[in-house]
Amino acid sequence: ELDRAPYGLGEMPSIRNVKEWYEQSFEEVVSFDEDLILQNDEGNELFREALNGIYVRHQDTLVMVAKGLYEFQGSAAGQAVLKKGQDLSDLPTIHSYFDRFFLSRIGIRILIGHYLELHQEPPPDYVGLICMRTSATQVAQAAA
Repeated sequence: ELDRAPYGLGEMPSIRNVKEWYEQSFEEVVSFDEDLILQNDEGNELFREALNGIYVRHQDTLVMVAKGLYEFQGSAAGQAVLKKGQDLSDLPTIHSYFDRFFLSRIGIRILIGHYLELHQEPPPDYVGLICMRTSATQVAQAAA
């Protein structure tokens, strides 16, 4: 997906790094034998370790994307796109692209985080990342 970033953003070195992280992570996940994971604890532990490595590897994705956007601003491609006095906040295509990218990233991190937490000793009233005593009312009031 990062290959399709608007204005050639996918060619920036930091964005390419992030793309390589995603490619490596994808290869690691699809290389696991699903039957091995489901049939024995050793396979399940290897898969959990792989997911933990992926989770850690991607912790700096936001910083790397920000660095890639900075690189873009200083590049010839960025200068060609940005008119005098403009900055990246003036390009809605970039906003909508990265909104989708980060929304997808959040979903993936929640799923991996939940899976990893399911393999830890849970705090009271928790199943994975889910607190069974969460009050929607209290959350809404705290957010207001």
